[in-house]
Amino acid sequence: MLKRLLSLLAFLLAGVPIASHATTDCSSGSFAAAVDCGVLTGHWTVAVLPTSTISATASVNSAGSAGAIPQPVTGTIRVARVVDQDCGPGCQRSEDLPEAVDVSLTGIMTVGAYVLAYAPPPAGEENIYVHGYYTGAGDLDFEDFSLVHAGNGQVNSPFDYQEVTDTVSLAPGDYTFTLGIEGLARLDGQGAGNLSTFTSSLYIQAAIEDPNFEILCTPIPEPETYALMLAGLGAIILRRRGKMNRPGFRGGRSV
Repeated sequence: MLKRLLSLLAFLLAGVPIASHATTDCSSGSFAAAVDCGVLTGHWTVAVLPTSTISATASVNSAGSAGAIPQPVTGTIRVARVVDQDCGPGCQRSEDLPEAVDVSLTGIMTVGAYVLAYAPPPAGEENIYVHGYYTGAGDLDFEDFSLVHAGNGQVNSPFDYQEVTDTVSLAPGDYTFTLGIEGLARLDGQGAGNLSTFTSSLYIQAAIEDPNFEILCTPIPEPETYALMLAGLGAIILRRRGKMNRPGFRGGRSV
């Protein structure tokens, strides 16, 4: 009687006769597909848009100063998550896709200057000051460039270079940034041959050190699996009740 009840329960839950499970060939069909689930593969990409460089130039060859404050560049750091191969039919991801990736940002700034003074000191003094700045994802702090040269002499171009870096965790999306330069060339000397001048450039780069990711794919349990589990649970319950209904059964023991 118990076996008949179990067979009926399995039939109702799975929608197929019990005999069909007993003859299933694990080397073919849905069971084989579960073995071949494999892994999900993907990668991250990052791009700086636009890729243009901001530059500034200032020059003065008589008493006074020449400023250089070009229009700042507004750009975008674009981060994307790409799934190259997803889990196949009958399979599911064992975990969620990665939410963010570490992006390495690099800011590069160069300053070139050529300073020439014909008037002897203290008649002429040249002063150059350049400041580069970045606002956006991460933290790129540029040191200020400054140069003071008095009397006859020259400083050849380029005279300074700096590179600053920062690593920031970014989710897929667009991140706006602003890049700018402020500079000043100043000359005190009255000599006609005195000269103070500079040129400067500033740009940023973005890279991902480890762009690839993988996620294990696992088989999606089929309705028959759940039916068999429920049938087993039903068998345990029925067996337990059968024992409890026996004459002389008390407190979990037969007397």
